[in-house]
Amino acid sequence: MRILTGHPESSFTFIPHSITALGHNLVVAEGREDESGYWVHVWTLENAGCTVTQLREYFNTSLVVKEFKPPSSSSLLCQKLPCLQSPLWQSKIEKSKQKCMPGLVLAI
Repeated sequence: MRILTGHPESSFTFIPHSITALGHNLVVAEGREDESGYWVHVWTLENAGCTVTQLREYFNTSLVVKEFKPPSSSSLLCQKLPCLQSPLWQSKIEKSKQKCMPGLVLAI
């Protein structure tokens, strides 16, 4: 979206309110602009964190980041209930605004 990448005609200010490292190769940045805009960036890093190899942008979308691991054949509980894994990260949005925002699970 042009708004998030700093198009000069936009009054949108890209200032992260939180930045979280998830492991050695994933960074999540979250921010808000007034009441109208909420955004999340997910960066994938390589070369010991020196190179951004992928950027995912989400605007006005609630995001949950979960690690995807195929269940082992020895763990029957994990096969039947993979949704019980705790998220690595999730959006911090006021409850009143969550209802009007789409939600997305990012499996990494």
